[in-house]
Amino acid sequence: IIATPYIGLWRSRYAIQENPLVSIVIPTKDRYEFIGRCLNSIFRVSTYHNYELVIVDTGSTDPRVWKLYHDVKSQHQNIVIVKWNKTFNFAAVCNYGVEKSRGQYIILLNNDTEIISPNWIESMLEHAQRPDVGAVGAKLLYPDGRLQHAGVILGVGGGLEKGVAGHAFKYYPDTPHGGHLQMMHSIRNYSAVTAACLMIAKDKYQQVAGLDPRFRIAFNDVDFCLKLAKQGFANDYTPYAILYHYESVSVGTPKAGTRNIKEFGQEIELMHRRWEDLLQNDPFYNPNYTLEHENFSLRLNARDVI
Repeated sequence: IIATPYIGLWRSRYAIQENPLVSIVIPTKDRYEFIGRCLNSIFRVSTYHNYELVIVDTGSTDPRVWKLYHDVKSQHQNIVIVKWNKTFNFAAVCNYGVEKSRGQYIILLNNDTEIISPNWIESMLEHAQRPDVGAVGAKLLYPDGRLQHAGVILGVGGGLEKGVAGHAFKYYPDTPHGGHLQMMHSIRNYSAVTAACLMIAKDKYQQVAGLDPRFRIAFNDVDFCLKLAKQGFANDYTPYAILYHYESVSVGTPKAGTRNIKEFGQEIELMHRRWEDLLQNDPFYNPNYTLEHENFSLRLNARDVI
């Protein structure tokens, strides 16, 4: 147990057992500037070196991207490039990448991320190796330093009539005393974490059959984590694995009109059919907090008070 820079917070460190191979699975297409920055940050920053990269290209036509692949393969060992020639499906693409991997542990990583903390792999691995832990998520920041992800809260609407999930403390500044009870700086359990950067033991990934392709774009990670929880695994968030995330640059967002709204609605309905009770009662979120926002504020409307 060691002290942290945050008043009242201590950190339990777990010794990493042996030196397991970690497979980093990155679905990507074109976006040369993003995949280049992502790969370069992994090579430049990471202090854990027993990893392989499994890049799943889903149809790049930019010649710069293919040259980048050629260059990284010639300069680094353990680089695997595989092609996905079917219709894009984020869940199925991730599952395909995991099938092609050799590691004992898997990191699902978006191509629109950039590594900040050198020990990001170790910080997730120390928890992913624990028998009772399923998925481990990271602290993700927007480029301006505000929080993008510090765990997932179930049932948050974000303006939708039927809420599914939202990111804890989204848009909060990442300051030493920010966030409710400094939870953004604490290793803690959540019902789910985002697959933008998620580590898990490969055998646990396979135990729950990976990501469900019925969630082609949205909520596949939340569904995945809830399947793990149903099997008795805890899902952890660690603030010590820190990355920038240029959210959804590849697949777009519903608000931007770059996703199929009808399909998005079907994914919402499927989540509610499958996990209705949990979406209304997140066991890691006080029922007296709002489901309108991700800021842990109290429910103020009379109809919402429990």
